[in-house]
Amino acid sequence: MNDIQPSDLTMTTSEWRLALAQLCQASALAESGEEDVLLRQGHALLASLPDQRSTLADHLPPMARFEALLVAGAYDSAALSLMPEAGSYMLSRGGEGGAMASVLLPGMEEEMTSEAESPALALMSALAAALASAGLAVGDLGGWTPVGASTRCGERSGEVEEWQRPLGSVLH
Repeated sequence: MNDIQPSDLTMTTSEWRLALAQLCQASALAESGEEDVLLRQGHALLASLPDQRSTLADHLPPMARFEALLVAGAYDSAALSLMPEAGSYMLSRGGEGGAMASVLLPGMEEEMTSEAESPALALMSALAAALASAGLAVGDLGGWTPVGASTRCGERSGEVEEWQRPLGSVLH
């Protein structure tokens, strides 16, 4: 598993989106029991937005509260706490344990969907794909604007060209 660790240095938007694509892939391929590591990485990536004026991370719980959820094994709750307040999501779980999540962020025309071993991993993967796909535009009112929202994570050349759909997984 690729250990995604945002540095103390400010990441460029391209680096941030690539880290999100890697987190999407790692979450989709992870096994149950790896949720805490991947959710911590998701929290760290959201907390280290390249554009500090963005309101995308305003909803994040303080790290101590987030860590308490992880220590308690409340992975689904921790994953849900990463969802932007204006975002929409759907979670489903198959009878054999696999999970599917779809995430739609404001301004996106299509949701991003991912399958994983657990609901928390599926939601983390879909959220990372949606954020990487939407992109961030610096500017107006310090907010963010989806750029090419209908493009799938990994299809945008230049910024996330190294990322590919994990074998055996489905991302819509």
